[in-house]
Amino acid sequence: MNFDNENDISVNKDNNNRFTNLGTGYEDEGLFGYDGPQDGDDVENEDNNNNTNENNTNDNPSTLKKLKSSFSSSNFRFKYNLKIILLGDISVGKTSLLLRFINNNFNEKQGPSINVDKKTKSISLDSDTVANLSIWDTVGQERFRNLTKNYYSDIQGAIIVYDINNKESFQQVDFWYKDLQENAPKNVLIMLIGNKTDIRNEQSVSWVEGKNYGDLKKINCFYEVSAKNGNNVELAFSEFTRKLVEKEIEDEKKNEFEKNNKDLNTIDLEKNIKKKYKKKNCC
Repeated sequence: MNFDNENDISVNKDNNNRFTNLGTGYEDEGLFGYDGPQDGDDVENEDNNNNTNENNTNDNPSTLKKLKSSFSSSNFRFKYNLKIILLGDISVGKTSLLLRFINNNFNEKQGPSINVDKKTKSISLDSDTVANLSIWDTVGQERFRNLTKNYYSDIQGAIIVYDINNKESFQQVDFWYKDLQENAPKNVLIMLIGNKTDIRNEQSVSWVEGKNYGDLKKINCFYEVSAKNGNNVELAFSEFTRKLVEKEIEDEKKNEFEKNNKDLNTIDLEKNIKKKYKKKNCC
């Protein structure tokens, strides 16, 4: 833990993915932060509108609030540095999605990416918690896929994007999921995004198909969004960021518990050695 100033706590992860103890437990607040198309979406199946955001963590007691109770002062400010990678086939709208989130703009003439690019943004999750995001936008073309793997190291989160109007791009989601399982750090969190809801009349992948795939693979978040009009983009990234931070808290709690147990075992071992030594030399 680095104290940038009297009221500032910064969390910087090292190569061993370790950082300083920050406190409390992690509550499982549901697999998905989104339960269907939002109000105002043009959806023929009205059943999908029955559920909106019942599992949104903003509506439930937050682990982040418990974090503050671990300190006598409420003036601490926690900073988490998180690395996220964007994955998906060519032309699913990864770059447009990222630019909408970062700059809140959309370029109608945005072409396919030919280089890996990084964007950064800080999100205030509450009055005491800030997440500094580094998001890597990868190239979706097949010939560059081996290059993409080089950016998997040290990521905390991955976002797989498909085009809801392109069935093939959805079928390729399984490739990206398996690639993450084989090459990314263990237990990396994943969000699945179906993009381009602004042209839902051409939809070939239903919301139910996306959710069912997420349920099957135990993906942490699933959203349908529109990079063009911004629908659900901010919500999706904020929800995923909150889950990433809560995962960091849970990991650190586990690491601290193991460290304390190791220290206690070491002390007990030293005591036993001393007792045996005294017995051997008592007479």
